[in-house]
Amino acid sequence: MRTLPFLLLAACSVSDPSILDPLRGDGGVTPGEDGEVPMEDMATPDDTVGANLCNDLDDPLSAPIAAPREQIVIDTRTATDSVQLECGSVTTPGPDRFLALEVGSPQEIWHFHLIVKEADGPVNPVLYLLQGGSQDRCDARNCFQVSDSCVESGEEHFAFIAPTGGTWFVGVDSGAADTGALFELNAYRPVCGDGVRDHAESCDGEDDALCGGAPCVDCHCVVNDAFPSEKAFNDTIHEANLLEIDDGDLTLTGAIGGTGRCNFPDYYLLEIEDQQDLEMRLRTGTGLPCDADHPVGLQLQLQSKDGITDLRAPQADANGCAFILEEDMTAGIYLLKITHADPADRSSIGYQVAIDITP
Repeated sequence: MRTLPFLLLAACSVSDPSILDPLRGDGGVTPGEDGEVPMEDMATPDDTVGANLCNDLDDPLSAPIAAPREQIVIDTRTATDSVQLECGSVTTPGPDRFLALEVGSPQEIWHFHLIVKEADGPVNPVLYLLQGGSQDRCDARNCFQVSDSCVESGEEHFAFIAPTGGTWFVGVDSGAADTGALFELNAYRPVCGDGVRDHAESCDGEDDALCGGAPCVDCHCVVNDAFPSEKAFNDTIHEANLLEIDDGDLTLTGAIGGTGRCNFPDYYLLEIEDQQDLEMRLRTGTGLPCDADHPVGLQLQLQSKDGITDLRAPQADANGCAFILEEDMTAGIYLLKITHADPADRSSIGYQVAIDITP
């Protein structure tokens, strides 16, 4: 049996706590301590905020976020389209508003959740984060994180592990031209290790029931031979399932999409030792190998553990079946991201991924 060397499942902890530091909270919280980050005062519907110009930090509506806040009310119906986002294929022709985010130190974890409260038509909300450039100026080219998984009035969200402190910019936008909405934005700071399952945490503590009976390790539900199915929710990097590979192989099962309006990705963490080879092959939900007769419309992407860097462009064979093949890898923890191959596809797709790790 091959067990990841940093896992101590019975204790629900890691032997070297620094390994998963970028995936925790502040790092100073130990189990049993109250690690809750105090919430700022909640907004009321009359406290609409959000500057229409991203760089206008003097606008009182910019309302900088420096601590967790819930029910932040943002109305883009009275705004204009001031930013054309440059973030992959995402387009934002609708009106937008911005709030500054003050990050105190690197590795802070934030989770943003956007809800449409009122709209005159389909909004296609877009939620994104821009990194402050020189002199903390907003730049649409500095797109660091974006959530555009939903159409109509679906709820967008993403987790953010800050690589640096300083000023960042949260954008609330729309993929529908000339269509704004009244939004509610919630900003959370989940803290792992306080024994309380925060918003954006899969689990916290030793309550395995939150993971369907599977172990909880540093606020991540484990997927292994005994519990091979994905554990919801795992659609942000901070909620990623943790893959425990026994004897060098594992077949995980899951499903993506099917909510009707959204197609959020699935995320998994796995550890690789130095110079190991990694192979991942996509199968149908019933276990048939993906081929021309049994297509699986999904994409596999291997990323750095913080989700910032793609190791390479997604790969697919002649039948369009996704795979990952990496040789002589550098030791570390990596992130597996599974998405629809077609960004517009929101259908439910069951899948299996056969994983082999060899010396």
